[in-house]
Amino acid sequence: MKTANNGRINFIEGNSKIPFSWHRTLNEKECLKAYKKATKRIKISNKKDMLDIIQQIVDNGIYLSAYNAGDNYFSLSKVLTDLKIQQPVTVFINWHRFDDIDQMFFRFRQIL
Repeated sequence: MKTANNGRINFIEGNSKIPFSWHRTLNEKECLKAYKKATKRIKISNKKDMLDIIQQIVDNGIYLSAYNAGDNYFSLSKVLTDLKIQQPVTVFINWHRFDDIDQMFFRFRQIL
């Protein structure tokens, strides 16, 4: 089992009272495509070690002191609205080193 799968399982178990939204796991080819697109879009060098890329993302990130993602009432929707960023229909969750990515609805929706 990939370490990344363990990350997903730990998240689900640690948040058992929150319904886990619909998701689709990307295949290996799609993960590589997402990795290449992300590194190009955010202008990060395409290094071989995925941890280097993740560290560069952290190092180049902007800290928004007005928001605390650890807060029980944190809302990514509110952050995006406040920053005038359009909310996407789906998002991609990178669970590990770009080798296990899930596509999920941005807002929880029940699939009929």
